[in-house]
Amino acid sequence: MKRIVLIIAAVLLTAAVVAVGMFVARHDWAVEELMAEIHEGPSSPYARINAQATAAVPEWEKLDVVLAPLDEMARALLAANDPTIRDSSAGYVEAVGTLRTAITDRDLPAFQIASQSLRKSCADCHFQGGVGGDLPSR
Repeated sequence: MKRIVLIIAAVLLTAAVVAVGMFVARHDWAVEELMAEIHEGPSSPYARINAQATAAVPEWEKLDVVLAPLDEMARALLAANDPTIRDSSAGYVEAVGTLRTAITDRDLPAFQIASQSLRKSCADCHFQGGVGGDLPSR
């Protein structure tokens, strides 16, 4: 009886170690850290884009500054350890490229459309069944 209990305990422990190992191997800490840094809070690059998208005349110089973090996030998504994250990042990456062009060209209508595309890419991943999972209500 003791032997069976020890065997079961060993199998469960092995399964737990394998599960944790798979989580660590597939989890992308850089994506998680950048996601919080770039998208959370009232002064985040994402919040600044959304605020400027509703302005009659955006403060383009403030928007120039948000491009580098968004590019970094796009690169991190494309290089993520988890293939489902990489596969679901196309909308975000495309929106960031469109934002870059609109901000560089100082094109307000294109900027507004691109900022909507960025918000949609976030919703697609986090709320429409994407790999990001649901975010808490804010």
